[in-house]
Amino acid sequence: NQSVMDWFQQKNVPLKTEKDGRVFPVSDNSASIVNCLIYTARAYSVEVKTSHGVKFIQKNEATEPFPFTLELLNGEFLHAHAIQYAAGGAPSLTGYTVLQSFDFQVNKPVPSLFTFNVHNSDIANLAGLSVPNATVKLMGEKIEQSGPLLITHWGFSGPAALKLSAWGARLLAEKNYEFTVLINWVADYNHSLAEAEIEQLKKSNPKKNIISNPMFGLPQRLWLWLSEKSEIEKDLLWIDISHKKRNKLIENILNCKFEIKGKSTFKEEFVTCGGVDLSEVDTNTMEAKKVKGLFFSGEILDIYAITGGFNFQAAWTTGYLAGKNILK
Repeated sequence: NQSVMDWFQQKNVPLKTEKDGRVFPVSDNSASIVNCLIYTARAYSVEVKTSHGVKFIQKNEATEPFPFTLELLNGEFLHAHAIQYAAGGAPSLTGYTVLQSFDFQVNKPVPSLFTFNVHNSDIANLAGLSVPNATVKLMGEKIEQSGPLLITHWGFSGPAALKLSAWGARLLAEKNYEFTVLINWVADYNHSLAEAEIEQLKKSNPKKNIISNPMFGLPQRLWLWLSEKSEIEKDLLWIDISHKKRNKLIENILNCKFEIKGKSTFKEEFVTCGGVDLSEVDTNTMEAKKVKGLFFSGEILDIYAITGGFNFQAAWTTGYLAGKNILK
């Protein structure tokens, strides 16, 4: 990954690394990366044909030195020494029909890195608010992820939600995207720590109004929502809060339950989980074991990761290996 980062720096595309290891262009604009790649390809006289969809790929050993024939959707035929297949992910198995003559094992594709649609909650009224470090846990499962969490008009987004959708991609597909999540809005706190901090505040500032004075660094509007959800009256002071309401507030801060029904659409998802099984490929060269001269790279393979450059890194690494070994 450092080689890739150095390469972009040399091409005058400065990068930045977030605390959690995600890497982005300093510009925060994906066009910086896209344009760099396009300009570099042009500099090396790479011919890019747009609107030339591939209908079928066939290999005929008798046609050396061009064993591969590609039939395009417009009826044109191309002949090649070798093929580096980097078609990206596809939302269904129909996206892999170009390869059907080779009988590769293709693992069922399902979406990954998607947002959550919340059912029957007024949390959407807080759209635009974010917290820097929340934990999102899939109820009844061992899957959970932490990081920044964004409240949207439809539910939840941000790294914590996206990472959970990545590690739980197949499981959530099996659940038809109807499940329950538990959100800890302050991932650095557990029940005993939160309780101790509240008790300390009660002693030091007993006359403070609860709703007007957010704790744990939470945004005012989110604190108000959590307080109202915990049935705390607007004029209630810390000295007057009952153990029952205090515990309910802590529970809503650390284990806030939401019913999820649905996800972002395929147009908004980032990545496909699934694709050509890695057992079909020599991962030292990225060449298909069954078909000499056919190489795979990128998301067409069953490789997927969290957001922040990791999927790009997988694509560029496998692309580099494929290209290098095609030249050999």
